[in-house]
Amino acid sequence: MTQETCTGIESYNEDLTDNGFLQRLGQGLEIILVASGRGYLGNENKPAVPYWGGEYGEEGDEIFHKQEDSVRLGCKLGYQNSVAKPFMGTKCLCTDGVCQWTMNNPDFSCISNDEQVSIPVWTGGVFNFVKSTFSK
Repeated sequence: MTQETCTGIESYNEDLTDNGFLQRLGQGLEIILVASGRGYLGNENKPAVPYWGGEYGEEGDEIFHKQEDSVRLGCKLGYQNSVAKPFMGTKCLCTDGVCQWTMNNPDFSCISNDEQVSIPVWTGGVFNFVKSTFSK
């Protein structure tokens, strides 16, 4: 039987904490909101989808997310993103019987403020030099 849902560590809880897949995607990530699927809050054009009940089963059943369900990921406090976007869409995608959360832009990552190295801003001057550096 071919897997068609994200389950186990490839799932998130009702409070938007993950069950392991964020560690696979990179450090400093957190789920900002549900864009579609289980736990979607809804808007004026699209109804809400409850986390429990209906097509997603009752409380206590195995947690799963359907293929194409999507969430927005962002960086936790103390991290900066690497692509100058505040969040990244991430979907549950199934390939060759394996389902996992996949970021729309694989270059998106969160960099710890403690690990960043400041880069000087060049203002167009011809003879600009870095004269000294200071630790944080």
